[in-house]
Amino acid sequence: MAIGQRNAAFRDAAFLILALALSIVGQRLLLGRQFILDGILLIAAGLGIFLWAGRKMAPPLVELGRNNATWPSFTSKEKGRRSRLAWSLAGMGALALAFLSFGGNSFNPLGILLWLGGLALLLYAFWEPMGPVSWPGFRRNLGSFFTSKGLRLHLSWTALALAGALLLAVFFSFYQLEVVPGEMTSDHAEKILDIQDILEGRHPIFFPRNIGREPLQFYVTAAYVYVTGVPLNHLALKVPTALFSVLTVAMVYLLAREVTDEKLALIATLFVAISKWHVATSRVGLRFPLAPLMVAVTLYFTVRALKYGQRKDYVFAGLSLGTGLYGYTAFRVVPFLVVGLLGTELLVRFFTSEEKGQFANLVLTGLFSLAVFIPLGRYMMDSPRMFWYRVLTRVSSLERPVNQDPALVLKDTLVATALMFNWRGDVVWVNNVPGDPSLDYVTGALFLLGLGYLTVQAARNGRLAVYLLVSLLALLLPSALSLAFPGESPSVARASGAIPVVFIIAAFPLYLAAEKLKVALGSWAGPLAATACILVLLLAAGKLNYDRYFRDYAEQYRRSSWNSTEMARVIQGFAETMGDVHHAYIKSWPHWVDTRNVGINLGLPRWDNALAEITDDFKERDNATNKLVIVNPQDTLTMARLAQLYPNGQARMYPSATPGKGFWIFLAPAGR
Repeated sequence: MAIGQRNAAFRDAAFLILALALSIVGQRLLLGRQFILDGILLIAAGLGIFLWAGRKMAPPLVELGRNNATWPSFTSKEKGRRSRLAWSLAGMGALALAFLSFGGNSFNPLGILLWLGGLALLLYAFWEPMGPVSWPGFRRNLGSFFTSKGLRLHLSWTALALAGALLLAVFFSFYQLEVVPGEMTSDHAEKILDIQDILEGRHPIFFPRNIGREPLQFYVTAAYVYVTGVPLNHLALKVPTALFSVLTVAMVYLLAREVTDEKLALIATLFVAISKWHVATSRVGLRFPLAPLMVAVTLYFTVRALKYGQRKDYVFAGLSLGTGLYGYTAFRVVPFLVVGLLGTELLVRFFTSEEKGQFANLVLTGLFSLAVFIPLGRYMMDSPRMFWYRVLTRVSSLERPVNQDPALVLKDTLVATALMFNWRGDVVWVNNVPGDPSLDYVTGALFLLGLGYLTVQAARNGRLAVYLLVSLLALLLPSALSLAFPGESPSVARASGAIPVVFIIAAFPLYLAAEKLKVALGSWAGPLAATACILVLLLAAGKLNYDRYFRDYAEQYRRSSWNSTEMARVIQGFAETMGDVHHAYIKSWPHWVDTRNVGINLGLPRWDNALAEITDDFKERDNATNKLVIVNPQDTLTMARLAQLYPNGQARMYPSATPGKGFWIFLAPAGR
C-alpha cells in the first residue's frame, strides 16, 4: 500500500475509533440523566464523524440474486410433471383430512399421522435433487480428518471464536439458573398447569388458559420432564428456554453470515450472547425466547432464498414460518414480513429482468407454512375469538377502550418502542429492571451508529439495507401495537423477535472500525489492533450486562416477587414432623402470593389449599389432625380469629430472607 493510502486509512481509522468513543460516552451521559443535552450532542457528533470516515468503505452487505439458481424443471429425470402433481395432490389430500381430524382442540394419533404424512408427501413432491454423491470425494474428505497417529482437527480462528461465543452464551444462559430469577409468578403457574395437563394425557393444540397461549414451549418442557424425570417446577421451565437462548445465538451467527460475512457475524454473535435483554427474556421460563429463535431461523432461510433462489430455501422458510407460529404470539407479524420481503424482491427482479422464474417458489413458501399451520389453523377456525383474544385486547377496545385517536396512540407507542434501546425500557419487573434501556450503553451506542450507517446505505439503493430496516420496524410492531394499553409499550418480551436484527445492526460500526484498523496498520499489527478493539468493547459490554442482570435484575426480581418457595419449605417441614400437606393452608390476601406456586414448589402442581375466610366450621373440619395456616402479616383479623378458635395455638412470624416478605405461621393443634 502506498504511503498516501496508508495515511488516509490511518486517518479514517482514527476518526472511526473517535466516533465510537464519542457515541459511547454520549450514551453513558444520556443514561445518567444529568447531562442529557451533552449526551445527545456527543452521539450526534459521533454519528457524523462515523458516516464521514466510513463513507468510502464498501458495505459488508451481500448482493442479492447474484448466485440465483433457476427454477428446476418439473420434467427432470428424478420426478416427471405427472409424478410431482400426483405426490403433491396426495399430500394436500392428507393435509385436508388432517385438518378435519384436528377438531376439538386436540392432537390425536390419526390427525398427527395424516399431518406429518401430508408434509412428507409435499416435501417429496417439491424437493430439489441434490445430485449424485461422489463417494471417492467423500472418502478423501473423511480421510483428511485422520492420520496414522489418530484424529486430526482443522480449527480456524473463526471456528474458535464461534466456539467462544457459544460458551459465553452457555454461561450467560445457565449460570445460577436455579436461583436467578428466583420465584415464580402467576404466569408460571398457568404454564405449569398446562404442562401437567400434557403429562396427564391431554394434548391441546392451543392452550386457552390465561387468555390463550401457543403450545410449543409446553410440549418441549413436557418432553424434557418426561424424559429426564426432573420435577415439574420453575427450573423445569427455565432449562428449555435457556437452551432456546443458546440456539438463538447460534442462529444469529448463521443469519448474520448470510447477510454480511463471518467477521461481522461473529461480532453480532458475541454481543447477543452477553445481552441482558436476550438473557433476561430467555431465563425467566416463559415463551419469549421462541420469538427471536424462530425469527432468526426464518430470516436465515429467507435471506438464503433471496441470495440463491434455491427451492429448498423457500421450502425451509415456509416450514420455519409455520413452526414459529406455535411459539410466541409476537411471531405472528413474521408471515407478513416474509411475504413482503420475498414478494418485493421478486417484483424488483421481475421488472429489472434479473429473475422471472421465482414466483412459484414464493407460492411454495406459503404452501409449506400453511401445511405446518394446519392444526393451529383448525383451532383458529373453530375458536377465532380465543385464538385472537390476546392480540385483539391490545390493538382494539375488546377489553379496554382505546380512549384516544388510535393513530395518535400508535405514534406515542412507536416512539416509546424506538426509545427502548437507548433511553427508557420496559417497566415490567419480571422482564427487566424497570425503565432500564434494553441495551447497555456500549451496545446502545453501536446500535445508533449502525442504524445511521444502514440508513445511508438504504438511501444509496442498497436493497438488503432497506430489508434490514424494514425487518426491524416490523419486528418491533408487537410492542408498539398495544393501543388499548399504551403503558405496556415498550415491551422487551413482545419486541424480542427483533433481537437478531438489532445485534446485526449494532455489529456494523465495530466491524467497519476494526477492518479500517487492519488496513491502516497492516501485517500483524492491524489484525492485533482490530481484535483488541473488539475485545475491549466486548469486555466492557459484558461487564455491564453481567452486573445489570446477575446483580441488579436478580435483586429487584427477588424483592418484587412473592416467596412461595419459603412457604413451601415451611409446609414441607410441617408435613414431615406433625401433619401433612393436605392440612396446610394459606389464607388469601389481595395481591399476595399465588398459592398454586406453593403447591408447585411442594411437587404437587394441583395443590391449592387457599382459604378465602376462616369460617366457624374450620375447627370442626378434621379436628383430629394438626393444621397449619400461613397468613399475610397485614391480616390481623385472621390472626385474631385463629387465636379465638385455637386458644392453645402457636403463632410466629417467619423471618424471610427477603426484607418485607415475612409471614405469619399459625399452628392449630388437633382436638376440640
